[in-house]
Amino acid sequence: MKKPKHIFIVNPKSGNGKALDTAFLIDELLKDKFEYELIETKQPDHASEIASRYHKKDNVILYAVGGDGTAYEVLNGLARDVPMGLIPCGTGNDYMRMFVHKYKKIKDLIMATVEGDNVLVDYGVANKRRYLNCCCMGIDAEVVDHVNRISRKYPLPRKLVYMYSAIVKVLHPTRMNASMVIGEEKIDKKVILLTVMNGKYYGGGFKPAPIASIQDGKFDIVFVDDMKVIQMLGLLPKYFSGKYEGVPQIHTFFEKKVSLVCDRELLYCCDGEVYSDSKIDFEVVENGLTLRLPKGATILQ
Repeated sequence: MKKPKHIFIVNPKSGNGKALDTAFLIDELLKDKFEYELIETKQPDHASEIASRYHKKDNVILYAVGGDGTAYEVLNGLARDVPMGLIPCGTGNDYMRMFVHKYKKIKDLIMATVEGDNVLVDYGVANKRRYLNCCCMGIDAEVVDHVNRISRKYPLPRKLVYMYSAIVKVLHPTRMNASMVIGEEKIDKKVILLTVMNGKYYGGGFKPAPIASIQDGKFDIVFVDDMKVIQMLGLLPKYFSGKYEGVPQIHTFFEKKVSLVCDRELLYCCDGEVYSDSKIDFEVVENGLTLRLPKGATILQ
């Protein structure tokens, strides 16, 4: 069987230019050894357009060279049964935290991924937008929007910016009157945040879904009741660390489908990309993605 061609979709702006440096390294490592191509994105959503050019018959593996946002775009252009790999060089790289591997140097990770194995994993869909890791709304989405605005101006560590933005938004929270259908259960609540997780992590390492799996066919849904600001400040560290078991204001569900209707349009965030709507429908696509895993790597369960 003919070996696949490796297509690297490079976001030159990811990681403040780190992705572009990684592209040069890929060229150096693969030259004269593999059939490959490096394609740089030129504008938002370009990675989706590039990914959509390829189909199973083309015998390719597509790689997102960048961060979670680049991977999100590639996923949203990807044809079913076309494998996708990740070369992490963004600011968050939260989805990569779902994999346990021994590779400390990016050059070793690149080669291990190119020579790796394909596995089937789940992904989520929110209003027809696919996502690998998480979709959140309320304070979470407003924090991401604030982080993105700051990060465009200042090259600061994303986790530091995320913590700062979280404090800013907690001091001025937006409450949501939410009508939710989670599985078969209908819930009407005023909440300050809701996150529908496929993976465990977001925000540069925060872990709101500590037992999530990308191979169980279910979302980990977490929402937090409305409360006073002083209570939020004490509760957020538990939420972000995933150590909130027994906290009565934090609710967790495990389901394949979720729908949400709010009394007004709200921000929601899919893998770092921010949108707005008053109604959001979610579903898990079980085993919907053929993921190129680094050689010898395992998936957190």
